[in-house]
Amino acid sequence: MAFINLNHARTLKKPTVVILVGWLLAGTGSLAWNLYDDYVQQEKAAFQTARTLVAQIEHTRAWLAGHRNGVYLPLDDIPAPFLPKDPEQVQQTTSGLRLARINPGYVLHELSGRTTGPGTATIRLIRLPPGGTNRTPGTDPMLDRLAAEKREVGAFLSSEGTSCFRYLAPLTAGHRCLTCHADSGYRKGDLLGAVAITITGRHPVLSRPMIVSHLAAMVIGSLIILLFHARVDSGHRRLLALNRDLEQEVLERREAERSLQAARDQLEEQVEQRTSALTATNRELQRKIHERERIEEALTTIYGEFYQLFNSAPDGMVVIDRHFQILRVNRAFTRLCGCSTNELMGQKCFDVFSGSTCHTPDCPLVRILKKEKRVEVEATKTLGSGRTIPCIVTATPFREPDGSLIGAIMVITDVSQLKQAEQALARTTRELQENNQALKDFAHSISHDLKEPLMLIQAFCRRLEKKVGDSTSCSRYIQIIDGAAGRMEEMVNGLLLYAKFSSRSEQFEPVDLTEILDTVLDDLALRIEQTGARIEAEPLPVIEAAPLQIRQLLQNLISNSLKYHRQGVRPEITICWSREETEGGRTEFVRLVIRDNGIGFASESRERIFDFCERLQTGDHPVEGSGIGLAICRRIVLRHGGTIEANSIPGQGAEFTVRLPARHCSETEKPPGAEPGPASSHDQRSS
Repeated sequence: MAFINLNHARTLKKPTVVILVGWLLAGTGSLAWNLYDDYVQQEKAAFQTARTLVAQIEHTRAWLAGHRNGVYLPLDDIPAPFLPKDPEQVQQTTSGLRLARINPGYVLHELSGRTTGPGTATIRLIRLPPGGTNRTPGTDPMLDRLAAEKREVGAFLSSEGTSCFRYLAPLTAGHRCLTCHADSGYRKGDLLGAVAITITGRHPVLSRPMIVSHLAAMVIGSLIILLFHARVDSGHRRLLALNRDLEQEVLERREAERSLQAARDQLEEQVEQRTSALTATNRELQRKIHERERIEEALTTIYGEFYQLFNSAPDGMVVIDRHFQILRVNRAFTRLCGCSTNELMGQKCFDVFSGSTCHTPDCPLVRILKKEKRVEVEATKTLGSGRTIPCIVTATPFREPDGSLIGAIMVITDVSQLKQAEQALARTTRELQENNQALKDFAHSISHDLKEPLMLIQAFCRRLEKKVGDSTSCSRYIQIIDGAAGRMEEMVNGLLLYAKFSSRSEQFEPVDLTEILDTVLDDLALRIEQTGARIEAEPLPVIEAAPLQIRQLLQNLISNSLKYHRQGVRPEITICWSREETEGGRTEFVRLVIRDNGIGFASESRERIFDFCERLQTGDHPVEGSGIGLAICRRIVLRHGGTIEANSIPGQGAEFTVRLPARHCSETEKPPGAEPGPASSHDQRSS
């Protein structure tokens, strides 16, 4: 523990004195503020106690005033000053006990404690005359102040060695108070008087612990300041001693510097000698640097030529390291992916162009890492834009100049056009096969169906020759021959029509289906009238098609519904349509539905009815026909790139659904008439 040297304390410096005086003033100010704050808190506590008592008194007075009949006590128990002056306020019970109505003043008198000593409260009522002024001004300053300000007042008082807190609260006349005080001249809102509360033993006292703590803090702080001064003064003397030691050290250092100067001169001489040697070495290095720059320029030229060849390649080229990360790409690859070079650099190859060989042993990079010298695979790649293309991937090793393997150089060749050509060739081959099959079916059918009417013609001609004398039989035979010849003519016409629609000579153009339907119904007007048919059709759209073929399609379907109607039932045919799109929204189709209430057909025949020369006989009455009409319909629909389906319930009718593309051109702009025209005037047809 350090002690303060009194000799040093006598020579206090000015800064120390200023700090010491400031500390004492701060302690004194803090003590004064805390004493004042303690006095304010004690005064607030006294006011709060007095307000609580007044609130209780007000509540009691309100309770008493709220009882209109009053509260009664035995007359003998009430002191003389509080006896009622009105004889009506004195009542007598049946037992002879006299009761008097008490007033709030007596209650307050009873509530006021009669005990004495510190902390006891004395309560009394002070009455003021009407007008709210003290009857004897000057005798009670607090009462004068209350009468003037009409608000609560309180103060600490000392008298004859005793202290107390006196509190006055104003009493204002309310409507309940006027029941007793109206005769004295008081009005509502007048000051009746005051409630005086005196709490003995209440006076602010100085807090001894607070004073002692502040004085102790000031003394301890002063001692610390003096101790700090002593330490600083001791350090100052030590610094003086160190200064003298430093002066001696400086003298010694100067002597050493003179010795160092001599050594420096000697070193400079050696440096000059070494510099001349380094200059010669630098010349040699400059020569080698120039030679290296020429080599780098040649490499840059070679690299530029390589980069030009790399970017001018028609196929996509990409360099991938052994961790599947893209190191370099050419312009063809960026066009293929639809991304810039900066977007592709650093990405994983399977994130940019994933395909069927990714994450499999057939991956070209995996095979290159397994020491294969050249890999060529055919795969389907999905680019970052979402487009999927077939391609051929050729991979070769990519090495450092020292021979270490970096990764692989891949060449991606887009074979989409080649695949499309193959698909077109396959489609053409399939069409040729279908045509050949149709021709085979035609040859088989015609060899059977044409022989039958010819055989009939020959047989009945021989009979006609034998029975030429019988005119009745001759007429019947001639009718049979004529019917067989008619069927043969109808079949020949159907074959010619079928052969006509298997060609592709007619060009597609905008066709208004409503106009085509009007023409078909005009052609079938006689048959519609004979059968009494009713045909209902919605306004149909405009599509791109071959007009004559579409007319033949609608005519064959409506004729089929008229032909296969139920006996004794009026034919009803309904034609409606809707639009639909393929997945991706690239092709729009028009869906036509032709529904009738005819004889129908079995569900197992829904595909067979479109075969060539196929006739379905339903019921007891066979229907004449060549069996080529629905085959022509299917040929026309396939010619337009659509589909045709049939559904039926025997005895309830049939439904034919035709899906045709709305347009066949590939241009982005729609040709005139590609959208549906305005609604036709014949919303419903009835014949």
